[in-house]
Amino acid sequence: MHSSKLIIAVLLMVIASCVVVSSRSLPYRGQSIVDFINSLQLDEENEELADTFSFDSGDDIASEAIRRYGRVATAGGHCARAVRESIEGALDISLQRTESAKNYGPSLLAAGFQVVSGPAQDGDVAIFQAIPNHPHGHIQIKTPIGWVSDFKQRDQYPGPSYRSISAPFKLYRYTD
Repeated sequence: MHSSKLIIAVLLMVIASCVVVSSRSLPYRGQSIVDFINSLQLDEENEELADTFSFDSGDDIASEAIRRYGRVATAGGHCARAVRESIEGALDISLQRTESAKNYGPSLLAAGFQVVSGPAQDGDVAIFQAIPNHPHGHIQIKTPIGWVSDFKQRDQYPGPSYRSISAPFKLYRYTD
């Protein structure tokens, strides 16, 4: 039964990726791809699969962060809450609350994230420890538009204090 779900998912991806704007490329001339997929009359089990199919949890996390804070230009001092809400909204989970952004590592690990190294991918969460004048550290999410916390950041650093010392951070990726 699992192989039929995989086949349906792959077919849906192939169909979606092959569609060109021209109506000549559609399975039935003049029919939209949505109408075509609906005409397949998938059984209930496969409809459930199609409804829950997602490209990647990291993409979901990044999209939620952009939706909530991608247009905010300045820091509001609430990065921990903003990132927590973005993750919870994207994954439909509850993270254990902490007082400081710098302390969210164990909460992320308990929720299915793992510490990773290498280049950040969309949906990855970076945690900075405390630095002078920033006792709570910082937490942020990598997105296609850059790093987002409670605002859209200029680069991987949340501000000049972190940038001037090239503050290190630990990277977490959702794996469940």
